[in-house]
Amino acid sequence: MFNKQKIYLIRLRNPWGEKEWNGAWSDGSEEWNKVSESQRKSLGITFEDDGEFWMPYEDFLRHFTNLVVCRMPNKTLLSLSRTWHESLFLTQWKYDANRIQNRAGGCINNKDTFLLNPQVESNRTTRAHKVGTKRLGSPFINSRSVFAKATLEKGRYIVVASTFDPQIESPIMMRIFSDNGAKCKQLDEDYPKITSFFCCTSTPRVATQLRVLSASNLEKQDRTGGGADPYLYVKCEGQAVRSITKQNNLNPEFNFSAIFYRKNTSKPIIIEASRAVQPPSHRRGRDRGNPSQGAECGRDQLRGSQGFISCGGQSWNLRRCW
Repeated sequence: MFNKQKIYLIRLRNPWGEKEWNGAWSDGSEEWNKVSESQRKSLGITFEDDGEFWMPYEDFLRHFTNLVVCRMPNKTLLSLSRTWHESLFLTQWKYDANRIQNRAGGCINNKDTFLLNPQVESNRTTRAHKVGTKRLGSPFINSRSVFAKATLEKGRYIVVASTFDPQIESPIMMRIFSDNGAKCKQLDEDYPKITSFFCCTSTPRVATQLRVLSASNLEKQDRTGGGADPYLYVKCEGQAVRSITKQNNLNPEFNFSAIFYRKNTSKPIIIEASRAVQPPSHRRGRDRGNPSQGAECGRDQLRGSQGFISCGGQSWNLRRCW
């Protein structure tokens, strides 16, 4: 603020240091005569040929058309501000005439090849072969890097890196930042590996993808009228997966998906709506035992004649792949 007049300035720097702004508030301009030497010193203002300069906000809007924000996520474990957990992957778009080896599928417009691109996920071991619901995307631009940011519900997501056109080859560095540690990994295998003892045991013949959308009219947690903390427990041929817990909800929206590689399709897939059960000491608000034991929780299946689970799924034959 100069002479009770508020002036908005932007401090800029030409990284090549060859040219600087020579308009109002440029180095050595008469406008700086309105600022005392002590104020210039506190602002760190120097009139040198170093590529750094100040510019009025109005002139900045007039002469600049694009602005790229360089974000420096805080990755320090002990910090008062939000800490971000980084997952880094070095891979590449690489075309191969063999479909199984092809990793340059292009954008979603190429529906037959899109999922051939590199894939990253947190708790899945094989690549996706069906396009799911899009939750986040970024525009296709001719740039060294692209950035996207979103707030997502806790769950399972697959990140697919793609170019707009298929068969474009290039190395990729993908970085994913999350505030709770996503534990991502790159998906390389299309199907589960066959063990060396495949001749003695049967191999998976069918892949079944199950999606549980919601549940309704679940039992209450206790007789006092409290709600429930339900989650899903899905079992199939010795495999089991668990959804996240929905706090205090008798009609939860799960949108939970799982994939099973099945050897015997006559065996059912069992879906349970269960609830977290705390030890009695925790329900009373006191812990009379060992703290480490008191932190443990059990599982109790939610039953009720009126309960209803909405789900869907699809299966496809794997015999051609083995």
